[in-house]
Amino acid sequence: MITIIYSTKQNEDFILKKNEEFYKSCKVANVQILGYTNKGEYSLSEIYNKGIESAINDIIVCAHDDVALEDSWGEKLIEDFNKNKDFAIIGKAGFCNFPKSAICWENLQISMVGEVFHRYDDSSEKPSIYSANMPILQRCVSVDGCFIAFDKTKIKHKFDTSLKGFHFYDHAFCLSNFVEGVKIGVTSSFKLLHFSRGNPNEEFYRIKDDFLKKWSSVLPLEIKPNEIYFSNETSIKNKEKVAIIVPTKDKIDLLFGCINSFLSKCSNFDLYIADTGSSEENIEKINKFICGRDNIKLIQYDYYNFAKINNDVFEKYVFGKYEYVLFSNNDIFVMNDVISLMVETHNKFENVGTVGARLHFKDNTIQHEGMYAFRVDNYFRISHIGLYSYYPKNIEEKGVLGNTAALMMMKSNTFKELGMFNEEYNNCFEDVELNLNCIVNKKSNYINGMATAYHYESQTRKDNPKDIEKLMEDYVNTLVPFVNKNINKLKQFILNHNFAFSKN
Repeated sequence: MITIIYSTKQNEDFILKKNEEFYKSCKVANVQILGYTNKGEYSLSEIYNKGIESAINDIIVCAHDDVALEDSWGEKLIEDFNKNKDFAIIGKAGFCNFPKSAICWENLQISMVGEVFHRYDDSSEKPSIYSANMPILQRCVSVDGCFIAFDKTKIKHKFDTSLKGFHFYDHAFCLSNFVEGVKIGVTSSFKLLHFSRGNPNEEFYRIKDDFLKKWSSVLPLEIKPNEIYFSNETSIKNKEKVAIIVPTKDKIDLLFGCINSFLSKCSNFDLYIADTGSSEENIEKINKFICGRDNIKLIQYDYYNFAKINNDVFEKYVFGKYEYVLFSNNDIFVMNDVISLMVETHNKFENVGTVGARLHFKDNTIQHEGMYAFRVDNYFRISHIGLYSYYPKNIEEKGVLGNTAALMMMKSNTFKELGMFNEEYNNCFEDVELNLNCIVNKKSNYINGMATAYHYESQTRKDNPKDIEKLMEDYVNTLVPFVNKNINKLKQFILNHNFAFSKN
């Protein structure tokens, strides 16, 4: 069922040992192993093409001689191909965006997917995790050559023998097939251990130039997810009614889409629309939309301030009546029962501050998987984990520095005890301070990576160039003083939890 091809500089004893290792771990019938001694006389492309010609099976694996695969990997690989018959090439690590420079690691944290474990000398295993361990194949443009599996009946091209040496054979193979519509993906179904650092050398850059002579005219190449991964399964349904607060102004289609998504995916909630100055026509449309819906209420304001409005709705309508409050933007579209999932996270852990969800842009890439901190030129910065990544980094529950109030749940008592949102902010960062204030008060923030929603953020951003100036005023005048006042507690927490409080 599987033919394994590899090249090695080692002697026949090594080949016998490696063959036995592959055979024992594969756990499938009809395994053919083609190990070739190669002292540099042939390129990897030549070796692999030679193996393809001798292969008696349709599923072929081209692997480095310094990889180890977990038991039953062959069974799992066959299952991957059987479940995904439209895929022809499967790897363990790959790139969703292949850049013009051909240096794939330029956007490593964004475009790379998969997981590979490394061990150097006598060191312990170190995982290189580029995306979450997912039960689906993650589509990509090219896969790393340490492990390439393919169905030889479905590929359009073999390996390019004009590229001499041991680099870029993998990318030339993948790209030549990708541009002709061959589907390529990365699997999480089994573990691979690589005993190599894979550092580029002089030969790497020489072959890169040869590779670019052929491919520069079509680069960059990318493939974005055609859908987002989520599950509708939850272990509980929220028993306590949850209050949802949604500030809005006009953008009626977005607002109604947001509310309808909650109505279709979630239950047992009351939703408060905090309108901040919609036109009379749109107010009439909102009233018509909510007519007969007892769990939706419209509250009108003649001003906009995110912190003040959320605080006002909370104090007048939520506190003392609901155990949980969920803050949501009007451009959120939930894909599953985020309420039950977030309540589940609150119930699972002690001293919870905020709980957030995985948010996606309209093009299915990642907008938010929690906050992290970093430092640039001694300035404290906050950003989103996974921002613009092609696939999620996490689909489970995980401790994070904080969450965006675009979709964030808290216990009502906790929100009140912490002083709610700081109303000194005019434009941004009130949710950042609230999350940091949770940490200062010894509470932990979590992301539930399975709670999933679209955040059509770009559609609701203002075009006013003064917004950036206002944002910076909030940052410099309000957030930075809070951080400086509490820097020791925050820094220690970040270091203890391995969050990115890094240098540049």
